[in-house]
Amino acid sequence: MNEIKKFFKQDEVEEKFRLLLGERAPQFLTSVMQAVSENYDLQNVDPKSIYGAAVTAALINLPINKNLGFAYIVPYKGVAQFQMGWKGFVQLAHRTNQFARINPTDVMEGEIIDRDRLTGDMKFKWLPDSERKGLEPIGYVSYFRLANGFESTYYMTAEELEAHAKKYSEAYRNNGGPWVKDKPAMCRKTVIKLNLSRNAPLSLEMQKAIIFDQGVTFDGETVEYVDNPEIEIIDEKQKAIAEKLNGILD
Repeated sequence: MNEIKKFFKQDEVEEKFRLLLGERAPQFLTSVMQAVSENYDLQNVDPKSIYGAAVTAALINLPINKNLGFAYIVPYKGVAQFQMGWKGFVQLAHRTNQFARINPTDVMEGEIIDRDRLTGDMKFKWLPDSERKGLEPIGYVSYFRLANGFESTYYMTAEELEAHAKKYSEAYRNNGGPWVKDKPAMCRKTVIKLNLSRNAPLSLEMQKAIIFDQGVTFDGETVEYVDNPEIEIIDEKQKAIAEKLNGILD
C-alpha cells in the first residue's frame, strides 16, 4: 500500500490527473486510494496498472466508487484491470443526450410472450415484483430507445451468459472474479454492452469504455486483456471502433 501511495504522490502523476480533472483531481485520487485500501489483493499489484486504470476512468469521467457502481479497479494476476459497471454504460449513454431510455433487467420464466424471428422484436409480460422474489432468471435483456425513436432490444439466455463468462473470463473458469462475486451485475453489463456495441451511436467516451473494459493499461492509451486473452471482438463494427480509437489516441 505504501508503494502505491508513493507512486501516486509523484509530481508527474498528480499533474496528469490535474490536467484531466482540474479541481476534481484530489477527490478522484482519494477515491482511488480508498478503493485500494479496501482490497488487499489490489494492494499487491503493479502500481502502474492501477494508474492506467485510474487514467482510463478519468478520461471517460467516471468515479471509482463501488457504491455508485460506474467503474471499478479489479486485481488479477498481479495487475489491475479497468472494469466498467453496467451503471457506467447507462451514465455514458445519458451524457450523449441521444438516449430517451436505456435499461437492462433480468427475465423470469413466463415473462417472454413472443419473439419475432424475422425482426428480432420481443414481447414481455412482466410478473409483479412479489411473484418474482425467489425465482431464478432464465435470461437478461437490455433495451434502449433513442431520442429519434429508434429502439433496440438484446436478450441472452442464462445458458448463453454462462457460456460467455466461461469463454471470456479465465477468472470465472477458476471460480473467481466479478462473474462469481456479482453474477447478476455482470449479466446486466454483458447484455447492455453488446446491445450498445452492435446497435447504438457511440460517443468517444463510450467507445473507449467498450474497448478498455476488462483490460489492463499502464498509460490509458494501449490495452491488453490478461483475464480474457481471447477477448471477444463483437463484430466488424467493434473492430472499426478499435481502429478509430487507436488512431485518435496515437
